[in-house]
Amino acid sequence: MAIDKILKIEGSSITWTCKQIVKMIDKETISFKNVVQRSFVWERHRMSELIWSIIMGFPIPPVYSERGNADNEKLKVYDVLDGQQRCTSIYKYIKDEFALTELKPIPYLDEEGNECTIDITGKKFSELEEELQDIIKDATITVKYFDNLEQSQKADMFRRLNNG
Repeated sequence: MAIDKILKIEGSSITWTCKQIVKMIDKETISFKNVVQRSFVWERHRMSELIWSIIMGFPIPPVYSERGNADNEKLKVYDVLDGQQRCTSIYKYIKDEFALTELKPIPYLDEEGNECTIDITGKKFSELEEELQDIIKDATITVKYFDNLEQSQKADMFRRLNNG
């Protein structure tokens, strides 16, 4: 038996900034409405940990989505299969919908090169120093997207992503 070609799922990768994620959710070019996606469940501490990780430059897992056309056919819509919790947390924080909770202070160097820390616990996005706001808005997240997935492929991908 000869195998000529495996019928595997083909995808591509792009990056989104956190600022771009907010704009895309507002414009409804990011969707969380597919059948495999659960509802938003992260509590404030988990959302806070994500924001801290973004500021500190820790790797954030990729978002996985199916890409399709919006009603006007020119606009691409990304239907998120895995990453709703991360995208929604970023959106809610930049939109000032919650204050951070129970985080370690952020270390930094002052103008003289001295090591200092800043406590961001209890702060909404608008209450952060402008430099920290810029770090969050400009941080990037990898997006792996797929075109024309069948429903069974979406369900299988979601199951595999969420079960290791």
